[in-house]
Amino acid sequence: VYGSNDLKRKFFWLKRLAKKITKIGIPTRAFHFSELKEKNNKLFYKNRRIALLFHAPFLRELWEYDPVSSIRIIDPLKKGNLFMFNGPGAVIGSKKNLFALWHGKFFQEYLNKNELNVIQASIPKTFIFSKNNPMLANKDKCVIKPIVGYGGISVFVGRSLTKKAWDKAINKCKKEPNKFIIQE
Repeated sequence: VYGSNDLKRKFFWLKRLAKKITKIGIPTRAFHFSELKEKNNKLFYKNRRIALLFHAPFLRELWEYDPVSSIRIIDPLKKGNLFMFNGPGAVIGSKKNLFALWHGKFFQEYLNKNELNVIQASIPKTFIFSKNNPMLANKDKCVIKPIVGYGGISVFVGRSLTKKAWDKAINKCKKEPNKFIIQE
């Protein structure tokens, strides 16, 4: 269902944890974001209203596989009809492909001016890797990074590379484009 046996195993353990929490008197369910419904700025799972949502940090992969379904939580959060522990910010900090969403029109309509200013000041313009992205032609203003990673590993800074090394980096990324982002 979620794209890998590892995710199925993690989801199995999350459902098991939900059963244990329910046994001590706190009604708990484990589900994928795609199973949520948003109505009148409130969030529902199988027609039951959700007031508190916990996003398990070890299931960040689920957000990456289905970010469109995951955004259903934004309106209820903004209207104060939902409290989320360990919410999308925790995921966005670790999956760089989601940085591209913050600069897209969809998310920007949900943010106030101060939030937009913070994003523009702290998150470089980010794009999902595409071999046809015109930014790649101007290597001196471009950085290619893996979606998951830290410490500068597999990061290609255009202005620090020769044209030949830059082209080699682009060709490497073309083989697995869903694993890289481009930043200005």
